[in-house]
Amino acid sequence: MATATGTTVPASNGRIEVKSVEGEHYLQSLLETDVRIDVTHPTSGTAYEPGEDLRARSKRTINIRRGQGKFRDSRIDSYHAKCAVTGSPALAVLEAAHINRYFGDHSHHATNGLLLRADTLTLFNLLRITVDESRLLRVDPKLTGTDYEPLDGTPLRLPANRAHHPNVDALRRHRESCTWMSKSSATA
Repeated sequence: MATATGTTVPASNGRIEVKSVEGEHYLQSLLETDVRIDVTHPTSGTAYEPGEDLRARSKRTINIRRGQGKFRDSRIDSYHAKCAVTGSPALAVLEAAHINRYFGDHSHHATNGLLLRADTLTLFNLLRITVDESRLLRVDPKLTGTDYEPLDGTPLRLPANRAHHPNVDALRRHRESCTWMSKSSATA
């Protein structure tokens, strides 16, 4: 695996890696200002020194998900401790996913849940993966070329107990929220 080399400069949306001196000069000319170059791998002998905490703080309202632990345990049991998408048995990263958003204890119904690996849960929540009417996984075309592309068209792993299978209407609502799905595959 290649390692990143070069320098980085501050940018408004993150950091930009510049791999050559010519690139640094070009970037500086675009910005028409003196850009402070931050060397990725400093060569000076200075060491990191911890400073005071300068992070901004804000008060937020957090909704308590009563019963979330029991819901996760029930999904682990139903899915035999394997991700419904990848089949991963890494229990430490398996999470209970609500198909329809959590709105109270009634949301913890077995048919409103999947057991997903943390990364696939994030993609599911971001509407980048969904399940079609045939219970096949569908992956957003924007994920083409990633580790997730081969999952497109693979069957969703289902619990042995049919009473714990994901609710078809809940999956349809999730699928319809995915704007990248074609109208023909978004209708069940």
